[in-house]
Amino acid sequence: MPLAFPIEPAADESLAGFVVRATARNFLRSPLGALSSIGIRTVRLGSLSSRSSLLAASIAEWAGTDDVEAITRMFHRSVEGRKGWIEFFGEPLRAMYRQPELRRVAPGALKNGDYMRATWSLRPLSFDPATKELLIDSCPQCKRSLGWARTYGVSYCDHCSRPESFGQFTWHYPGLDLRDFPQPKVQVDDEEALDFLTGLIDPSPERKDRSRRLVPEMWSPLTAGDLFEVGLTFACMLDLDHWDKQQAVRRRKGVGTWSWLTPRMLSIGGRALLGGQPGFEMFGDILRREAEGKPREKKYGKWAEIGPLSIVEPSLCDEAKAILGQATEAYIVTRRDPDMQPLQKLADKYGITRLSLSVLAESGLIPTTKFEGLKRSPVMMSEAALQPLLREKENTISATRAAAAIGVHPAHVDELHKLGLLKKVGGAVLKLLKAEAYYTRQSVDMLKKRIQSRIARRAPKDCLRLRVAVRACDVQAVPWAGIVQSILDGEFEVFRIKADRSRKSLGDRLAVRDASALASLIQRLSSAKIDSKLEWIGNAAASEMLGVNEVVVWRLAKAGALKKHDDAPRYSHFKRSEVEYLKVQMIFAPEIARIGRFRTYREASAWLKQHGVAPRLELKRGGWKVYSRAEVERALKQRVDELSKEQVPRSYPTGQRHGPDSSLGKLAAAQELLDASKVGYATAASILGCTIFAVQKLASTEHLTATEEVAPFGRTEVETLAKRIVFVPEIMRLSGYVSYVGVMNWLENAGIEPLFWLKIGGVPVFDRAVVEEHVARPEFIGGAHPRWIKRKLLGMVERGGSVHQASIACGVSYATAKRWASTETASDSVRVLAANSRSRLNAS
Repeated sequence: MPLAFPIEPAADESLAGFVVRATARNFLRSPLGALSSIGIRTVRLGSLSSRSSLLAASIAEWAGTDDVEAITRMFHRSVEGRKGWIEFFGEPLRAMYRQPELRRVAPGALKNGDYMRATWSLRPLSFDPATKELLIDSCPQCKRSLGWARTYGVSYCDHCSRPESFGQFTWHYPGLDLRDFPQPKVQVDDEEALDFLTGLIDPSPERKDRSRRLVPEMWSPLTAGDLFEVGLTFACMLDLDHWDKQQAVRRRKGVGTWSWLTPRMLSIGGRALLGGQPGFEMFGDILRREAEGKPREKKYGKWAEIGPLSIVEPSLCDEAKAILGQATEAYIVTRRDPDMQPLQKLADKYGITRLSLSVLAESGLIPTTKFEGLKRSPVMMSEAALQPLLREKENTISATRAAAAIGVHPAHVDELHKLGLLKKVGGAVLKLLKAEAYYTRQSVDMLKKRIQSRIARRAPKDCLRLRVAVRACDVQAVPWAGIVQSILDGEFEVFRIKADRSRKSLGDRLAVRDASALASLIQRLSSAKIDSKLEWIGNAAASEMLGVNEVVVWRLAKAGALKKHDDAPRYSHFKRSEVEYLKVQMIFAPEIARIGRFRTYREASAWLKQHGVAPRLELKRGGWKVYSRAEVERALKQRVDELSKEQVPRSYPTGQRHGPDSSLGKLAAAQELLDASKVGYATAASILGCTIFAVQKLASTEHLTATEEVAPFGRTEVETLAKRIVFVPEIMRLSGYVSYVGVMNWLENAGIEPLFWLKIGGVPVFDRAVVEEHVARPEFIGGAHPRWIKRKLLGMVERGGSVHQASIACGVSYATAKRWASTETASDSVRVLAANSRSRLNAS
């Protein structure tokens, strides 16, 4: 039935607001009841717009309007192919943005038009887009929520009323006009960007067209609704707690409340769209600045640089994702420091190994960005700082090549450096080079020219080749560095002599006139011999000097007891003098155990603790202790003196050291081939039918005589003992028992006790004659169990006992006990049947 007073819809009015306005215009309190009169039944008026738009004609006829198209636009149909999306006045919008439960109004805006704007039902907008007035969803007086079920109109509170009585009748009139309570307006710095973003989704044609004309070319392929979703995504990024890929962080507050989404955030998101690519990059700068202190799940790459800006929001359309991807890559290029490059890229560009760059990066001698706590992450290095090192690297020459160019052995190049004839390369460039020493190419070339200038052009006929003259001097070490210095100083005259091209050493290319002058020079230089020890040493050399392994050296460096020098050559980080000083001051557990004749490091540590010697350093928790050498030597002096007077008992090694595949086992087998009368531990165990541990116990208890040799036992003695004793494994093999418990029960029931125990309760030894006598008796069933055991078990079952308990008492497996019981039952049945048959035959 049509209403008495018709009403026309507004272009930007919501469907629920239109129904409420039409109902109140005709003095009806219940919009739901008014709709039910035309056959439209619903319990939530705010959700009516999600139903079929075919209801538009009925509602238009009921409201008395001919504008069916306007009513149809108020319905929000689902977008085909996009789950969770609806059409909001012709634009795609996520359904989660609508709030159908409550009625939100802008009181001041109602004075300009007494109807509900459709944008007031959108959760992300906490204000009226046109007036910027804040929205309210409860009465300012009674504080009760504004709803849709019973209303005096969109401008009034649902609950506050003003009753008036006329006789016996009472009428309730609206008691509170919301328009009398205008709300404050939002203040933003960029109002233009806020109007642009909200206008994209505004049903008003004027506001939508105004925003559409401002869309940059970059975003022009997108619809207004998709563009609004992109801007809203930007705004949400400003409220993230973490920078990561997870979609859950996008709207972490859920759909219950959107108070965290402020107008400022919306204006920033709108400006990111309105400004095109520059606006997008400006938004990225804001995001990075405001998220500087937020935790990051990613420590490197674009996730760490731009964080959520590079997140691909699943709700966006494909066109928006493509545009964002291109914009993000362009932004990364413009904001990334071009000087900091990955090591692999630098290695490929300059033709050096990545390992060399890694060593350089670890040294910290060049600006480097590393990401701690990550297993797989790139290391960024300054290319500008690397280029001078590469140029310096080109000007270096290794000690081996420098020696070949000069004509001396590589061992003498360092002596030439100590004499000031060569310039050694140091600093960060060494990290790009190999482990050997390097020198500047200019100093090597200069030394070559100086030597050439001191060589006489014409050699006399009575000249002697320098190498032959050195042999004639009969010296073990030739001080070539001193000879070169003497040649340069003019103290020693040399001549050029013809030599093969393959021979480039000074000894082959130079000649001397007087061998006695060379001998006197070598004698003088030997008296003032230059120390040829290498200044730098590596882990291996340091470990040999200290008497420990290389891991201990590494831990000493980590603990600060040994210093790793950054300017040292690669793999030779330690100074020899510092390692020698540490050896004089400190002593380690291996040396303590050797001097004090301790069996284990733990025993040595306990002994030192008892005598008040505390470690100076622990390389790891509870172990790897380092002591003061002076304190330990004073404490050990008395112990060493006492041990030297006593005879230290011989220790018998245990374990698999004497096994057939061990080194001692193989050595014993080789000795057995040479001397058949001697056997080792493995052969003795095989003869006795026991383990090597049992043989060691027999030797320690003097049942076997062992010597100090690798094959310590006499074969005759072992074979004699094997004829007298027997072990449990061999008894099981002889009797057929398959378990240790079974054979021990049988031996106990048979009254056979062990001769002795090698280990109390663990390794019994029996008399072979007694055991073999019992095994030879015809009391075993198939060589497995004695017959009386079976009779005992079946007797227990016949007396009412369970098979399981009988198997435990008799030492028989449960499966065997069941088989015996079932077989005996079947035999009894056969005997009963046979007896019955015989009885019937006799009767007939």
